Amino acid sequence: MPNFLKNKEVHIGGAGIAGLVAALKLKKNGFNPILYEKSSCCGYNRHGDFEGLETWNINSDPIRHLRENSIDITFNYSTFDEFDVHIPGKESIFIKSPEPFFHIVSRGNKPGDLDYELQRQVENQNIKINFNFKSDKNDLNIIATGSKEVNAYIRGVVFETKHKNQIHLILGNNIAPYGYGYLIIIDGRATLAVAYKKKSKNRSSILNNLLDFVSNTIKIKIENYEEFASFGSFNYNTKKVDSKGRIHIGEAGGFQDYLFGFGIQYAIESAILAAKSYESKTFQSLWRKQLRSHMRVSYRNRRFFERLNDDQFYYICKIISKSKNSVELLRQRCRPGLLDRMLNFF
Repeated sequence: MPNFLKNKEVHIGGAGIAGLVAALKLKKNGFNPILYEKSSCCGYNRHGDFEGLETWNINSDPIRHLRENSIDITFNYSTFDEFDVHIPGKESIFIKSPEPFFHIVSRGNKPGDLDYELQRQVENQNIKINFNFKSDKNDLNIIATGSKEVNAYIRGVVFETKHKNQIHLILGNNIAPYGYGYLIIIDGRATLAVAYKKKSKNRSSILNNLLDFVSNTIKIKIENYEEFASFGSFNYNTKKVDSKGRIHIGEAGGFQDYLFGFGIQYAIESAILAAKSYESKTFQSLWRKQLRSHMRVSYRNRRFFERLNDDQFYYICKIISKSKNSVELLRQRCRPGLLDRMLNFF
């Protein structure tokens, strides 16, 4: 690195997953990142709810990928190679694979949560985080403040339970319009949530329907729960670099798995590329080469998914359940083909 770039300040708005990873990578590369976060701590608006690092998407081994990028695995994670699928009015489907489907992490501001542990790593590197600070976009170099658009919603609950560790996927246009529900139980804690796209005047009814379904069909007793809610965007065309040259990463840049909405891997990868752009190629060239084709396939899969009815959901899940390697089958569906890679140059 040229001497004039050493310790150069890089101002990052947002201390979510994308902002924290970008700061860690920039620090390792000799820069001086400074974070600005409107909340009082990282993971402030999370409740210890579970999300997944999926293995069929960008990286087949996301835990190893983090280690290779100097992110310490101090956060808790649990690996699952099986889950059940439920569609109202149909028999449940058990899906198992010789490879893991997910590495499940918790989100929040408690020890072991992904957000908390990344904050601790950032602070251990003497990277300054300005909490309770609403930054002026004009003062920033990297924007990682989350999505500003709303066309996808998440409603859920967290609760304690004595049931064994397990994952359930709940599909059906009446119970999760243009989306899906999921139940994750790990070590006595559970997350039940529904991600959906259709706007509704009574959104609480969607969550109540899911609560009833899980209680009556999956036979999981749900008591003393705490509700949470969030939103996101499925806009493939969200600006990645604005007219002022500011880089937008994570959901702020539309980096998302459009099919199932677990955006952690895209947040991490866009952050790594943003840090790399300070040393080599432009961010535009890097994300187009590394992520654009994956996002294009993801967006195409989302449009296909939204056209399916419950019978078609059931038929596809049965096919997946009969595969010798269900994870590899999903990878084939999510992996960019030759045409997708060629389109990166246009």
